[in-house]
This record gives sequence, structure tokens and C-alpha cells, in this order.
Amino acid sequence: MFSIFSLELKRVLIDAKLEMKNLKHSYIGTEHVVLSILNKNNCIKKILNKFGITYNSFKSTIIDLIGYGDEEDDIFVFTPLLKKVMENAILNSQDDKTEVSLSSFFIALLDIGEGVANRIFSLFEINIHEVYEMISDYPKPDFNSVSELSQLGVNFNALAVSNSFDPVLGRDKEITNLIEILLKKTKNNPILVGSAGVGKTAIVEELSRRIVNEEVPYKLIGKTIISLSMANLISGTKYRGEFEEKLLKIIKEVENNSNIILFIDEIHTLVGAGGSDGAIDASNILKPFLSRGKVRIIGATTIEEYRKYIEDDKALSRRFQTIIVDEPDKDTLFEILKKVKISYEEYHNVSISDEVLMHIIKVSNKYIYNKKEPDRSIDILDNVCSMVTSKFDDKELRIIKLKKELKELNNLKINYLKSNDYDNAIECREKERKLESFINSSMFYSKKKKEIIKSDVNLIVSNKSHIHISDKNNINDYIKKIKNEMILSMDGYDLIVDSFLNEIKDILIDGIIMEKPKSFLLIGKQNLEKNKFIEVIKNNLINNIIKINLNEYMDNQSISKLIGAVPGYVGYNSKNSAFESLKENNSSLIVFYNFNYASSDVKRIINQILDTGVLVDSNGFTFNFNNCILFFIFDEMKTKRVGFNSIISNANNPLFNKVCRVLDFEKVLNKNH
Repeated sequence: MFSIFSLELKRVLIDAKLEMKNLKHSYIGTEHVVLSILNKNNCIKKILNKFGITYNSFKSTIIDLIGYGDEEDDIFVFTPLLKKVMENAILNSQDDKTEVSLSSFFIALLDIGEGVANRIFSLFEINIHEVYEMISDYPKPDFNSVSELSQLGVNFNALAVSNSFDPVLGRDKEITNLIEILLKKTKNNPILVGSAGVGKTAIVEELSRRIVNEEVPYKLIGKTIISLSMANLISGTKYRGEFEEKLLKIIKEVENNSNIILFIDEIHTLVGAGGSDGAIDASNILKPFLSRGKVRIIGATTIEEYRKYIEDDKALSRRFQTIIVDEPDKDTLFEILKKVKISYEEYHNVSISDEVLMHIIKVSNKYIYNKKEPDRSIDILDNVCSMVTSKFDDKELRIIKLKKELKELNNLKINYLKSNDYDNAIECREKERKLESFINSSMFYSKKKKEIIKSDVNLIVSNKSHIHISDKNNINDYIKKIKNEMILSMDGYDLIVDSFLNEIKDILIDGIIMEKPKSFLLIGKQNLEKNKFIEVIKNNLINNIIKINLNEYMDNQSISKLIGAVPGYVGYNSKNSAFESLKENNSSLIVFYNFNYASSDVKRIINQILDTGVLVDSNGFTFNFNNCILFFIFDEMKTKRVGFNSIISNANNPLFNKVCRVLDFEKVLNKNH
């Protein structure tokens, strides 16, 4: 029924419930709907005001006629008379091929001539015929004029009315900028630019919510934000000209209806969209209309895509006003999580404390680098809730077992009935009733909220970062367990294992933020033990390993293997650098062989990693090594040719004597013997 109601009418009907609750009535009648109309800025309110009917006067009359109810009630029903008004309004709109607008609904209300609202109108002695004439002066919306856009786009205002969006906090500056640009006479097309996951779309969703709630300047009140996807626009356009015709229809709709604001996520897809031999793409079709200021578009894209597709097109970029969207700070992020946790608690039936929210922020910041806030923390929150609700506790397992027994009893009862053994069938039925009663009483427990704890968060983040995470209280037990497992494989190297685990303990503790990677210099005559040691670590601690033989990095041009080729060279944008797997495995083992053979530029890059813990590749992606373990392997027999001691103490390699922890396998082995 409500699907063909206009957004304005839907809002009036939703707010009529609030009027009902304020009067403590148990139903929604025509009088509550009229009260809701009078509490908003619309054409019907203006007409009624001319007859001296205001919100306060109408409400006072309702109280005089009906009075207040006994208590406020969340449960409500529409009165039969109001339902009849809705049905008549729908029938009238179908005849006229228009949506059910507020005006057509109000005419249906007057036509029915009954109910509390019409009774109050008669008390105010309004001229019904004059009201009809005033309403007819307002234009009626035509379904045909918005058909193309309504089929291809998503109405954000309608979603805002139904509370489909999560709350948005800490974006007042960006939303204010967005509103200011939209209010401009020309060049009124804002574009939100920021990394994926920072909340660009959420800002537009919040704007639509504010428009619906009339929390925007009066020039934006009544505007409708329609989200348009390029994929929907292109689909079905097989022949040349179809895409252009489709797009021009939408542009004409928006031009004819000044209340529509288009939102195009991934707006860089405009460039090249629909373009083929002899045809122009969507961006070139839109340019003339954007410059006139009659078509308003809100765009959203990432920094990389903006620079690649839009910034280079000067004619397109000057028609948009850029709004940079950065990650929120930790305090704002915490407030965002506090706000959104309510919806996740209701959806997953869990309980989430503020302490857990702070823990999510802390561990996500330490272990996950390939996503941005607030998307990163919200994703972890959702994953943790999903994991906890998917697990059955003892009582839930008991209920599952009892349900299985109940099913078996039912099958047994049916078999007794088939064999005319009614005594046993009655006995089975009695057992069924007792079991059903017990299950129903036990089911109440399953509806109780499960509590999210820190260890649940650690488990989820461990799965994402591929490294075990512990708190300070449990870390020693875990280290002891890992030590025993490693010693079984590395017999005779207890001191090496012990020294290594003590050094990397901080990586595993959830509360400690790492500022540099842990690095080790492995020395000894044979590489066998050193490689075995790394393999044992891989099997027991961190499963992702990157091996780099610096024999292959002897010339300065080989630096492209580490950070990728620079723009203009073959291989740029190929994303095949040596550290590419770090994007998905933030905690990894990185093994460098034969450091002394590397070129000076490669050594400089490695020194930078050890000193700062970060490396930016040629595509602008920042690799974070703070939760990685770096190994430098030297074979003492080979390095004697160039002087082993000079290698580890050379001024050009301060990393060895200032940063790296030396693990001498030869010395430990001799000591054991």
C-alpha cells in the first residue's frame, strides 16, 4: 500500500504515530494525521492556516473533544476510517496515473466527510469548496516524468525515512561544506574525495537524513537525493545512441525537477562510460549541463581515481568543488562506534561494552593497515558479533539435542498410531508435551544477549592479520607453549629460541603499538640451521614468509623490484613488488640473504624500513613493517673474503650494530658442545 505514497506523505504518516503517542491514544486516526500535517512545512498547512487552523488550535480542539489517553503505547493501529481514506486516495491516484501525494490524500479525507478531523473542520467553519480550489492550484506529480530515474536510481530520502542508514558522527565540517556548495548558484557540484572506507557515502546518507528531518537551510528543504549507478545506466544499451538517449532523459528529468540532486558513487566511472567508436562518453555529455547549474550532482571517489580520471580532465574537474574526506581521529571514531553499536547489538542480539570498542580501535590500528577508519573498526565489530552469535553454548546445544528428541518422539507416536497402539501413542504424546514445555522455557535463555569480550576481538583480528594476539596476562603462557614447540624442532638451540621469543613478545601483545619492525642478524658457518629456524617460526608463529636474495639486487635499477617501476617505465601499475603479499598479510617474516651484495640504493631502502617501519611504493601505497620480523642471513665462511666484522660494523650499515639483534648459531652450537 505504502509503496506508491509520496515521500512527503510517508513522512506525515510516520510522524502521526508521534502525535498519537503524545496524546497517549491507542490508535492513529484522521485527527493525528492532520496534526502531523500542521507540524510540517507543506501546501496543506498553508491552506489550513488561512482558515485559522494552526497546530496548537487543532491539538487543543482534539483534547477538548477526546482528551488524553491513560498511558503512552508503542503499539498502534490505523482506524478503519483512515484506512478507507488511504484506499480512496490510492484509487484516485491510479485513475490519474499519479503517485499518492499529500494533496490527493487530503482531498480523499475531505471527500469521506466523516471522522474527528472533518468534525473539527466543521467547528472552524472552513469552506470545503475553497479548499478544493486552493489544492488544485498546486501541480500534481506525474509518474511518467520520473519513471526513468525512479527505475535506475535509489531514493536516499526514502531510505532515510525508514531509518535504513547508520548514524553519522564527526563529519559536521564535511557536511557543512557539502551544503554550502549545493547552495551556490553555479558550480554547485561537490565531489567527495578520500580513501576507500572513510565514509564518503555515509556523508551523503546523513545529508539525506537531515533533508528529511528539515535540519538544513530552507533552500534544501524538499530536495530529494537520488543515487545513480553507472552500471544501471549502461546495462541494456546494446546499440550506439541508446546510452546517450538514456542519459539525456535522466538529465532532462533532473532539469525539469529542481528538487532532485543526483549522487554518483565512484564518479570516475563517468569518464569513458558509454564511449565507443564515434560516440562520446558520459562525462562529456554532462559537462554543458553541469556548467549551467541546473543539474546538481554529488560525486564520490578515491584519491587515486580522482587524480587518474578527473584531475587530468581540466574541463570536468573545474565543474566540481572538491571536499577532502580524511579518517576520523580516535576520539571521533570511538563516538562513531558507540553510536553504531546500538544497531549491531539489536541485529546480533549481543552486548558490547565501551571497553571492547576501545580495544577494537587499538588492535585494528596496530594489526590492520590495508583498510581505513571507520570502515576498518566497524567491519571488525560486525565480524566479532557474527562470530559470537554463530557459536552455541552448552544450554543452546542442550536445546538442539532436546529438539531432536522431540522429533524422534513425534515419529514414534505416528508409528504407534499406524499400528493402532493407542496406549503407547498417548504416552508419547504426554512426553512430547512435557518436552515442548521444557524447550519453550529454555528457549528464553537463547534470547538473552551474549556479551562480547576482548578475547573475541583478538581472535577476529588474529584471523585477519595472520598472527596470534594475546593480552599481557596470557602472553607468557603462549610464549612458553611456542617455545616448547620450537625447541622440539630446534634441539640444542634453546638460547637462540629463548632470545628470539623475548624480543618479539611486544608484537604479540595487543596493547603495545610497534614503532619499528623487529630485526635479527643470523650468523653462522652453515645456512641449514638458520633456514630451519625460520621455517620453525613460520610453522608456529607467522605463516607468511617473503624471501629476498639480494644477489639479484646488485645494480641500482633493481630497486624497482622492491618498490615497483616508476611512472613512464614498463611495469608501472603492475603491482608485482617483492612486498606485495604484505597488503593481505600485515604480519610477515621477511628474510634478506647476502645483504653485502645489494646496491647502495637497495641498502638505503632497507635502512629506511628498519628506521621508520614504512615504505611507500611507486603507486603511493604505504607498506607497514611494524608487525613484521626481518632476518638478515650471513654465511660466515663466504663473508670472510670481504671481512665479516667490517660488514656488520660498517658506517654505511648502521642497522646491524644499532637495530638488529644478533643471533649467533655458531657460538651457541660451540657452547653446547
